[in-house]
Amino acid sequence: MEALRWLAVYHALQGSTAKEIARTLHRSLRGVHLVLARYHREGPGALPDRRHPNPGRKPKLSPEESQALLQVLEGPPPDGGLWTGPKLRAWVREGFQKELSLNPIYRFLEVLRLLRQLAKAGSSVLIVLHDLNLAAQVADRVLLLHRGRMAALGRPHEVLSPSILEMVYDIPFMRLEVEDRLLLVPVAEVCCPS
Repeated sequence: MEALRWLAVYHALQGSTAKEIARTLHRSLRGVHLVLARYHREGPGALPDRRHPNPGRKPKLSPEESQALLQVLEGPPPDGGLWTGPKLRAWVREGFQKELSLNPIYRFLEVLRLLRQLAKAGSSVLIVLHDLNLAAQVADRVLLLHRGRMAALGRPHEVLSPSILEMVYDIPFMRLEVEDRLLLVPVAEVCCPS
C-alpha cells in the first residue's frame, strides 16, 4: 500500500490528474485525493501505513530456528514418507523444545463442516467471513458489504462477480471456475517507484 501511495504522489508531481492516477493504479478517486491531501499537509511522513502500528505477536521460532526448520523440511521426515502437520509439530517439539499449534485451521474447517450440516438440516446459519473464496465455497447466500452498507445480496455466483467485486474493492477481479468451485483472484498491477 505504501508503494501505491508513493506512486500516486509521483504521478501527481509528473502532472497527472487524480482521475488519471486512480485509473492507472486501480484505486478509488476518493482514496487518491486523500493520499495527495495527506502528502501536501504532512510531506513524505504521511505515506507509510498508519492502520497497523502493532507488529503482532512475536514469532514462536527465532530466525535461526526457522532457517534450520526450512533446511530439515527439504529432506524426508525422520520416519520417512511425507511431512505432515503432526510430524512437523513433533520435530519442532523435539528439536527446539517449543510447542506449535496447528489446530486453529483444522478446528475452523471442522466448525465450517458442522455449520454446513446444520444448514442442510434446516437451521439458519450466519457467519462473517473476510475470505471471498471460502465464502464462495461454504455459503448458500452472500451479503457483500461496502463501507458498512449492503453492496449485493444473493447466491455466491451472482454476488461474487468481477464487476461487483471491482466496485467494492476498487481493483479488478478475475473469476475462475475450478472443479465446480469459484476462485476469485484480484488482478491489480503493483509496482514501486524507482
